[in-house]
Amino acid sequence: MKNSEIKVGTPVIYWGIVKQNGERFNPLKTVIASEPWELGHGEVVCKIVGKSGGVAISNLDAITAGSLMAAKFSGLTEISEEDIKLATEKFFKDKGVNVVVS
Repeated sequence: MKNSEIKVGTPVIYWGIVKQNGERFNPLKTVIASEPWELGHGEVVCKIVGKSGGVAISNLDAITAGSLMAAKFSGLTEISEEDIKLATEKFFKDKGVNVVVS
């Protein structure tokens, strides 16, 4: 996520492990709990519900149909088909297209 997207209360997927090749593991559906801040070496972090300390915002994804499906396929069991349906409908609504996903 970008620094400008980090807002307290925003639901996100946090990826506990992100490899250099971009592979992501250990997803957690959570909520941003603080404004972002920059560490001395330049990494931008924020707090999230369920983890202590700051986490890199580069390990966060906004809740979208795609991020929910990726997290579900990576083993996160708390994501329902209804979550994905609602995120898909929101995506199209934001684009000005009214759809109903069944």
